Amino acid sequence: MPRNLFTANMKLSDLLFANYNLIFILSRFGIKLGFGEKTVEEVCLKYGVSTSFFLMIANVTTFENYYPEINEIQSLNVEELINYLHASHIYYREDKIKSIEKQLNNLYEDNKDYKIIFNRFFSEYKNEVINHFDYEEDIVFPYIKDLMHNKISVNYNINRFEKNHSNIEDKLDDLINILIKYLPVEGNDKKREEILFTVFLFSKDLYKHNLIEEKILIPWVKQIEEKYEQQ
Repeated sequence: MPRNLFTANMKLSDLLFANYNLIFILSRFGIKLGFGEKTVEEVCLKYGVSTSFFLMIANVTTFENYYPEINEIQSLNVEELINYLHASHIYYREDKIKSIEKQLNNLYEDNKDYKIIFNRFFSEYKNEVINHFDYEEDIVFPYIKDLMHNKISVNYNINRFEKNHSNIEDKLDDLINILIKYLPVEGNDKKREEILFTVFLFSKDLYKHNLIEEKILIPWVKQIEEKYEQQ
């Protein structure tokens, strides 16, 4: 585990300088830029965000070998976690996916064949991602909310989600490979560089999103299920 994790008394701006990717998670907490010299705790208090939960997400997002301890997970308000994951889904659907689609359409404006290939490839990927999110929104999250209200399901448990939890960022590697290795040189280099940067960021964000579900959400649900099984 990293020795120097982010803490509540650090300036929030220092976290962003340490990892600029954290800029993209602020809106999922409802936090706006322009917080001056305020600490993480002061900003979280202003926006009604749990400081410990914000730090958990910031540390998971930043440090490769950091995973929350089980006692940290047990003390988590899982409703906050679900709200965060839901906000991430909206961000991916409404921002990142649409941005990549637009950039792909502009990459080879005059080459109909390449436009068709990219549109087909990314359309398939988009459907896969949306189906993944829909399953979580329609099945997993309601199941967890029922658990929170002592409603036990005999037809579902979190193991089913865990076994089928795919890494939705993997297929983006294929797109990255095509953009780097196989497109003809007469394409617009600047546009290609821009979309590569966008896709790399999106892929890393999705990887961390999956990690949060696997290392925080699933363990929390398992320990609640175990409590009910012991009753």
